[in-house]
Amino acid sequence: VTVAGKGFYDRPEIRDLMNILRAPADPLDDLAFAGLLRSPAFGLTDAALYLLRQSGETFWTALQGDLLALSEADQIAAKRARDICTTLMPMVDRIPVAELLKQVLDALDYRALLATADSKGSDTEAKASGGRLWRNVDKLLIDARKTAQVSVRSFLDGLETLNDAGAREGEAPA
Repeated sequence: VTVAGKGFYDRPEIRDLMNILRAPADPLDDLAFAGLLRSPAFGLTDAALYLLRQSGETFWTALQGDLLALSEADQIAAKRARDICTTLMPMVDRIPVAELLKQVLDALDYRALLATADSKGSDTEAKASGGRLWRNVDKLLIDARKTAQVSVRSFLDGLETLNDAGAREGEAPA
């Protein structure tokens, strides 16, 4: 059973992690970078994304340049995104995807982000979610370990194929 009829791979926390894996694997993938930059992990504003793309460069190229046009908060988030991607890029396709995903989770302190997202809303809603976001991330990590793949692109393509085929992968159990 999935929330609101969404499949496991369409869950926001899973989509965010897929973008965060895809962006360092393909720095020219602007859609993945937009997803990464707008994710709760970095939280750049729409205005910041617009300003980064205004020059016509890719997001990755724009992150390497002058960020002074961005607000102070967006500058901090953009520099953090650049630094984390710079750290992850040399690991792409050199270590297993599961290990890379673990590095991403640790670098972003993603569990703390999910705990914050999980606690929003009423106490009843927070209790009902019961750490579902964490368990979904753990499930993705277990799936990555099971595949034992090193190629990020192959791993993500496999997940997209499953999702596109309509294979209903349930969320982690409550």
